[in-house]
Formats: sequence, C-alpha cells, structure tokens
Amino acid sequence: MGLFNRKKSTPEVQEPDYTYMTVGQALAAGKAEKIGEGDLAKITGELCEQVTYLRMQQEEIKVEYGQITQYLADIQRFEQMDEGDRRDIADSARMMLSLDAERERFQKGEKRLRSDLYHTMQFYSREFPRKITELERHENYLNLIRDDMRNLEGEKGSISYEKDHSQNKKDFLYKLSYGIVFAALLIFILLIVLSEHTRKDFTVPFFITGIAVLGYILYFVYAVGACKTEIKRSEYKMNRANILLNKVKIKYVNTTSLLDYSYDKYNVNSLQELRFVWESYQAQKEEEKKFLKNTQLLENYTARMMDALNKAGMERADAWICQPEVFLDRVEMADFKDAVSRRRNKLRARIDYNIRQQDSAMNEIEALKAKYAGREDMINEILRKNGIE
Repeated sequence: MGLFNRKKSTPEVQEPDYTYMTVGQALAAGKAEKIGEGDLAKITGELCEQVTYLRMQQEEIKVEYGQITQYLADIQRFEQMDEGDRRDIADSARMMLSLDAERERFQKGEKRLRSDLYHTMQFYSREFPRKITELERHENYLNLIRDDMRNLEGEKGSISYEKDHSQNKKDFLYKLSYGIVFAALLIFILLIVLSEHTRKDFTVPFFITGIAVLGYILYFVYAVGACKTEIKRSEYKMNRANILLNKVKIKYVNTTSLLDYSYDKYNVNSLQELRFVWESYQAQKEEEKKFLKNTQLLENYTARMMDALNKAGMERADAWICQPEVFLDRVEMADFKDAVSRRRNKLRARIDYNIRQQDSAMNEIEALKAKYAGREDMINEILRKNGIE
C-alpha cells in the first residue's frame, strides 16, 4: 500500500527570481513622461486583478495546507499513544496488509497498477474524473501563458530595437552637426579671404551658404525632437510591457507550481500518465468485484482500524487506513513523515511567494496614490470595485 509517494530526498526547486520593476520605478524611468488618467486606471485595474488572483490562490492553498497539517498532527498523536493502543492498530494493519497481499495473488498474472499508484487513486477517487478535466484546463492555460510570455518578450525586443534606432539616429545627427558647422565656417572664411583678395562681390555665395545652414538647423531641430519623442514613447511602452510580463510570470509560476504539486500528489509525471493510471485503476476495481469475500474481510479490519484511529483522536483517519504499513515499521513512519513535510514545504513556498507578490502589488498601488495625489479618489474607487480595501 502507500498513499503518498515517498521518493528519495531531492533538492527543492526554487521559485524563479524574476527581475521586477515597480510602477513607481516604471513611471520614474519615463522622466518627463506624463501618464494619462486612462492609463493610470488601467495600471491600477491590472494591479487589482493581480491582488485578486493571488488571494484566490491563497484560499485554495490554505485548504490543502490544513490537511497536510492534520496529517503531521496525527503522526504526533500516534507516537504519543500507549503501547497497547498502538499494538491494536498494528494488528489491524497487519491483517489489512495480509488480505491485500492475498488479493494481489488472486490477480497474479494480470496487468495491474503498482501498489502505491493503486492506493493513491483509491484515496483520491472522489476527485476523479473531475480532477483530470481540471488539470487539462490548467495545462491548456499554461500553454496560453507561455505564448503570452513569448509574445511579450518579442514585443520588448521590438521596442528595444526602436529605441536604439532613435538613439543612434539622434547621436548621428549631433555628430553630423559638428561637421556641418565646421564646414560652414570654412566656407565663410574662404569666401571672406577670396573677397579680400579678388575684390569681388560674394554676397550670393554667402547667402546660399547661410540658407543651407539655416535649412539644416531647422531639419536638425525637427529630427532630434522626433527622436526624443520616439525614445520617450519607447520607454513608456517598455515599462508597460514589463508590468504585463511580470503579471504573466506570476500566473506562470503559480500554474506550473500547481501542476507540479498535483503530479507529485498523484505520483505521476504528466497528465497523460495520470489519465492512464486512473483508467487502469477503474479497470482493476472492476476485477476486484470478483473477490468479494476477500474484500469484505478487508473492509471489516479497515473499519476496526478506523474505530481505533477515531478513538485515538486522529483527524485524518480516512487517510491512514490507506497506509497501514506505516504503523508496523518506524522507518516507514519516518519516510511518510518526510514525504508529508516535503509537501508542506512546497505549499509554504507558494504561500510565501504569493504573499510577497501581493504585498508588492499593494505597495505599488500606494506608490500610485502618493505620486498622483490628485487622482487618489479615482484609485480608491477602483480598489472598492475590486473588493480591495
């Protein structure tokens, strides 16, 4: 049997550490850029959506976290029980394992699930097939998020190219201006020298040269102004893209964490494998109907163990009956405890990550209020509409 997958200890996967730009930093990067009321409302609304999404994630995680905490509390209760009570539970567990082994002998030679996969499906059978449909929806959503991230990264590259092009053009115009000024001075000096030596009238060449210089000055002012405007516009678009990308990355981290946790929970590596395991489990359950007498005996001892566990005050007695071997071997109990603790650490990491992101979003909203004090009422109204106080 085996409710949880007790794998060898592996290093915890760290949450990606994304470079994050706050709204205040994004607005400051634009320097003279003035954000309109519509853009301010959009940014505030997106931050509110981010906070709402994170709060929903927290509520879902807390339910699972509470169950994990109950498992650890039950382990502590069992370790503190009297020797006689533990012996009764162990006797029931021994009979359950014996009957379970007998059932496996009945089915010898048939294609069957591994014992740990079987009991995992047995424990979570009420969640299927709804859970498979839900995970399929998350897989599809993850693919959409990946597409959004690729599109935003591509957009950032395009914006960066436009900004660099405008900056290079502006730098070139400044360098060209130095050359034109130098050339114009040489021409004026040459015309003056020729006028002194030849005593001829060079008014027309002077006039033509002056007109040319004036024309270039007008072009320079217009072109440099256009470049500066394009650079500012690119900075604003880049800041906007960074905010959107961070929002998408938060969803990516939560969705991948959710899928990783779910596959670890069901002891599989993919949705396709989970679907196959569930279908195999259903087929196997049909075969078990042939061994009703054996099953009835197993149920009797299961009920006996359930009573003993309830009497002992176990909060998750229904989980323990799917894992009787832990009551017979200290090593099994220790491995089980490690598996549950590892899962709780994963949930704790998700909770901490979401709290940091939620605090960051709220700090950004406060930064908007401080920077645009005259529009604080509008920001507060958007917060109220989104149920954020």
